Amino acid sequence: MIRQLQWVYLRISRKEVGDDS
Repeated sequence: MIRQLQWVYLRISRKEVGDDS
């Protein structure tokens, strides 16, 4: 469960930064 949460958090964090690379 934590792993999925981390994945989503990482995706959101990346989107906030605006780094698609």
